[in-house]
Amino acid sequence: MIETEKLEKFQEFIKYKFKEISLLKKTLTTKAYGNQNKTPHFEGMDTVGDKLLDFILIAEKFNQGERNRERLNNARNTGINVFLTRIGIQDFRLNEFIIGLPKELKKLEKTNIPADILEALIFSVYIDSNGNINTVKSVVVNKIMSAFNRMGKEFRNFE
Repeated sequence: MIETEKLEKFQEFIKYKFKEISLLKKTLTTKAYGNQNKTPHFEGMDTVGDKLLDFILIAEKFNQGERNRERLNNARNTGINVFLTRIGIQDFRLNEFIIGLPKELKKLEKTNIPADILEALIFSVYIDSNGNINTVKSVVVNKIMSAFNRMGKEFRNFE
């Protein structure tokens, strides 16, 4: 699948049309491919998306009545990347849309690439929607939370 086709199909899949398509391309481009081809990639976007996800999860717990500072600070455990990688592959089918995925890479699930791209996606939707947290939640975070709930006990061991 060529890049423009990947970008179009991914937008259809997530049911969100980017105003700034270059933002989506950057989100789905691996660091190695971007550096090799001197093209923008997701590095840095994943860090901000990670913090946005933390903010959304903490705000949800707060809105549900949680006031304990320690439990709010631990609303998201760092071990969660294993689950984000799985969700990126299973629920977002990132293996079909990532730009610059090395052909020799046999086990995408053994990398952080899907988790990093999911976090970058959170940030890119946030930017593209002019900072609309509700859009971020409906396009990305709700799907992540639904997958976490589906994973049930396995995920709760990380909470």
